[in-house]
Amino acid sequence: MKFPIFITLSIVLFFVGLLYFSLNPFPLSALPIVRLIRLKEEPVLAPLSREPQFPMQVTLESRGNVKISGAYYPANTPSRNSVLLLHTRGSNKTAWNSFAKKLSRLGYNALTLDFRGMGTSENTENTFQTIGFAKLVFDAEAGVKFLKDQNPNGKIIIIGAGIGANVALQYAAYYPITATVALSPILRYEGIVTDYDITQVQSPVLFISSLDDPKSANASDILFIKLRAKEFSRALFLKQAGHGTNMLGKEGSDDYIIEFLYKRFKILQVL
Repeated sequence: MKFPIFITLSIVLFFVGLLYFSLNPFPLSALPIVRLIRLKEEPVLAPLSREPQFPMQVTLESRGNVKISGAYYPANTPSRNSVLLLHTRGSNKTAWNSFAKKLSRLGYNALTLDFRGMGTSENTENTFQTIGFAKLVFDAEAGVKFLKDQNPNGKIIIIGAGIGANVALQYAAYYPITATVALSPILRYEGIVTDYDITQVQSPVLFISSLDDPKSANASDILFIKLRAKEFSRALFLKQAGHGTNMLGKEGSDDYIIEFLYKRFKILQVL
């Protein structure tokens, strides 16, 4: 029986093609018909958007039109409770990075600032003169305003270290604030006189100093005695934790601060 010529050619071409593709593999996905089927089956996904920058770098305007650099760490869950963090002299806002992230994870909005003339904030001619240091409270004021704008009707606690502690107490003496944490305050620092300001403070204060920083430890003792708002206030003395933000993470200092924040915000929620 003879096969028609076209059947014979078809069989020959089939085996030639089979031999060719066995020697030169060809992905089926490259065939137009296969690609068309896959496009119908799999929706085209939009490119992923970039994650928001964390922390958010912000620029605030302090009194005198001075530009202040800050970093904002929003709480990981919606919250109206905020914390302003003020650094020591010779330091900058990055000293608070780890602690600010911890506060964010615990549900607090945190803002760190570079005082005028420090870090990446704008410098002014008299920043490091007595009158300049006295104006640092205006930078704290700008920070509080920012937090209020972000969280209207929210509660704010200021934590300051070194000269930042003095500024925090000065702010609490003349402006309403939920509470203050003063790490290594001293009585008088370039025009910021805390032993007078403390008599005007109406809100609770947590003082933390280390005994190996005797000037600050002595100041904390005196300031606590003069403080009117002793209810819910505390004075803690560590042993060998150093000065200012250097005390963070040592001898339970972080836990003391966080416990103080929790209790103050919790009491206000109940009231």
